[in-house]
Amino acid sequence: MQKVAEHLRHDALCWWDVQALPQSLTYDDSLLRDMLNDGIRQAGWFVVFLTPDYREGKWAYDEWKLMQDLCARQDLARRPKTLPVLLGGGLLEGMEGQKPIDVGRGPKGIAAAIRERITGG
Repeated sequence: MQKVAEHLRHDALCWWDVQALPQSLTYDDSLLRDMLNDGIRQAGWFVVFLTPDYREGKWAYDEWKLMQDLCARQDLARRPKTLPVLLGGGLLEGMEGQKPIDVGRGPKGIAAAIRERITGG
């Protein structure tokens, strides 16, 4: 996903949590949650890379739930558009009606598919 973010960064502001947030195992969870809230509130798009172990990650699934909770509580002025990218995993609850990108290509191809969906072209 790092390489996908690098390809996308040429065209748009790409906030990738791994680069924007501390990666230490000793970080303060409340600080991290505040940073995630801020990132989600500013997002125009929420791209979710769904791998087979997405739900098992320390923060990946929590980010999705956090976005869902913020939207349900209407803590967002506008809801980010969700773009699921299937990388061997399936859709999550709350993604009903979403048209996922199902890719079996390298980072450049995935970035191109994301770019095409976001720009509508």
